[in-house]
Amino acid sequence: MKYTKVTSVILLCMGLSGCGTQPREPAQTENEEEITSETAVSTPETKAEAQPEQSTEPNAEFELPEGTISLYIPEEGWSASLEDDKVVIKPKDYEETWLYIYFDDFFGVCGTGLEQKKDTISGRPAISGYYDGKPWWDYTTVGEIGTTQLAVTKAGMHWDEKEPNEIADIILHSIVIH
Repeated sequence: MKYTKVTSVILLCMGLSGCGTQPREPAQTENEEEITSETAVSTPETKAEAQPEQSTEPNAEFELPEGTISLYIPEEGWSASLEDDKVVIKPKDYEETWLYIYFDDFFGVCGTGLEQKKDTISGRPAISGYYDGKPWWDYTTVGEIGTTQLAVTKAGMHWDEKEPNEIADIILHSIVIH
């Protein structure tokens, strides 16, 4: 009897915490319009801000174990390198700020405070996640759920500032998967 009570309390706490112990796939809804309308409040106000024009052509190429990607890296102020099967992009003006691009066969996030927006990148379906009402995406996955996806994630500091986020958006929308 004591075992049953302890187990029930543990399960109740896990359920109330908002996050399970295992990574989860981004929350999906059957209605595509629902995702767009849910996130319209937290995304930038104008279409030009939401999806910058892709006026820059890819100028860097990286071969990852799962495939090759090309993308635009600003020539001044940003650097890119391949580290541990990830493309690591760093802005020189913002120390401790990174953008990671890598393939992942099970990308999962916590859904607490998460809003999502559908997009298309390199001709593939993409989902960008926005946490806690921020106007800038925190991660983007490219590809079908349940398959190996390209993941683009931000790490470190300064992702609450406009300039690095605008450049990260341009880089994201320049990606070509070969």
